[in-house]
Amino acid sequence: MAPSYRSGGAIPLLLGSGLLTALGILTGCGTAVAAGHGAVSPQRPTAEITGQEAAGLAARARADVAPLAQDLSRRLRSAGVPLSAAPTGTYVSCGAEDARLMYSAGLFARPAAAVGARALSGAVTRILRAAGWTVRPVKLAEGPMPTVPHPAFLVNRARSQGAVSILPDPRTGSQVLIFLNSRCFGPGPLSRVLQRETVRD
Repeated sequence: MAPSYRSGGAIPLLLGSGLLTALGILTGCGTAVAAGHGAVSPQRPTAEITGQEAAGLAARARADVAPLAQDLSRRLRSAGVPLSAAPTGTYVSCGAEDARLMYSAGLFARPAAAVGARALSGAVTRILRAAGWTVRPVKLAEGPMPTVPHPAFLVNRARSQGAVSILPDPRTGSQVLIFLNSRCFGPGPLSRVLQRETVRD
């Protein structure tokens, strides 16, 4: 099924700030996974990629991530951790000095009953591992962005990787924020168009 694009779509503020944290985790702490990202070789600059090629690469990036996000959404819901909204995907930059983009799907979920961060962290990591994701804890104190201490993880599976944050909330119970990202690709002349869109899978 072709993606449904919404021109000018915006990620909610909480997801937007979470995306920045997630990308900071992915590109900081000495854990950048750029080695697995290079869809564009050094001999083929992004600027040389045609619109048709870029559309194919963008579709491939989405196809690598969207089914995994949907599967994880179902698993979380079955475990009593429903999503606040359907997974939403966007094409985002791979870095401040990187012309490539990646497709990133965001999932924000809260347990039906309020639980603490430690309990939710254990439940979410079990769900991820059961779904075939490799899960590695991250020490946020070593990252490039200061943040309130909370459980955080890097995850990877097949051609995708991502970041998980367990967000403590003493009033309503902890929540989980997950971003699953594709490998980077050269967007060619479609860079601005893709970055302006929000995709509902």
